[in-house]
Amino acid sequence: MKTKRIFQLVVIVLGAITLSMSTSCGKEKEEDPPVDPSFTCSGVLGVEITGFMEKDICFDKAITYYYNDTMRVSLYSGLNNDTKYNFDLAVTGNKDVKFTGPGTYNCGDKMPGFVELRVNGANNEFYKSQSGTITISKSSGNSFEGTFSVSALGSNNGKKVELKGSFKYSK
Repeated sequence: MKTKRIFQLVVIVLGAITLSMSTSCGKEKEEDPPVDPSFTCSGVLGVEITGFMEKDICFDKAITYYYNDTMRVSLYSGLNNDTKYNFDLAVTGNKDVKFTGPGTYNCGDKMPGFVELRVNGANNEFYKSQSGTITISKSSGNSFEGTFSVSALGSNNGKKVELKGSFKYSK
C-alpha cells in the first residue's frame, strides 16, 4: 500500500513540474522582447567597434595574407572601393610564446597577438591592441579562421575602443 501511494505522489510531482515548465517556457517566449539580429559579415573579416567609436565593419577583401607554420600568420584586410578603413591581424611567435597554429593567443605588450584598426582621412588614427585574445580555429597556407576580442588604444588621440569579431579567409 505504501509503495502505491509513494508512486502516486511521485507521478503527481512529476506532472506538476512538467506542467509548470511547459507553461513558463511559453510565457517567457511571449514576454521576451524581440532580439535584434547580431552583426554578421560574409566577407573576410567582420569587426564590431565600441567605445570611442561605434561602428560595425565588414571587410570584403584580403590585401595580404602571410603564413609560416612555425613562426607567424597575418591577415591585412580592406574594403572594396573604400580606403577609409583597414584592419591588420597577426600572431607572431616570440622567445616566450611560439606560434603553433590553432589556439588562443594573448594580445598586448610582448605578446604574440596583434590587432590594429586603421582609420584614414580627416580622423587619421591607428587603434592598436593593448589586451585581449585572438583565437585561431583554422590556420594553413590556404585558409585562416577564428575570432578576436581586444581592447585597443588610439596612437594619436589616446581614445579606447573594443574590437570584437571574426575572420574567415581562404585562397
